[in-house]
Amino acid sequence: MGEIIDGKMKLNAAGKIIESIWKSLPKRFPVVLDEYQIMPNHLHGIIVIESNNVGAGFMPARDERATIATVRATTRVAPTTIGYIIGAFKSLTTHE
Repeated sequence: MGEIIDGKMKLNAAGKIIESIWKSLPKRFPVVLDEYQIMPNHLHGIIVIESNNVGAGFMPARDERATIATVRATTRVAPTTIGYIIGAFKSLTTHE
């Protein structure tokens, strides 16, 4: 992702992509980014999750005509766990 020169991290092309995707996380998830440091082969960062959603979705009153698949499709909530966020970050950086 780069190299350390004179005590400062100099990002290469991959490091710049990773930094860009890192900074875009608040556009994708309810998070605030605090301090971060990209290192030659890894990243340190602080993520504050602002959502109090713990994965419990809203379940509307069931329509007797609705199938289970319809109910599941309309009540799906994207998880806001650190694991999900980091997994998405890793996927985005890998495909970029």
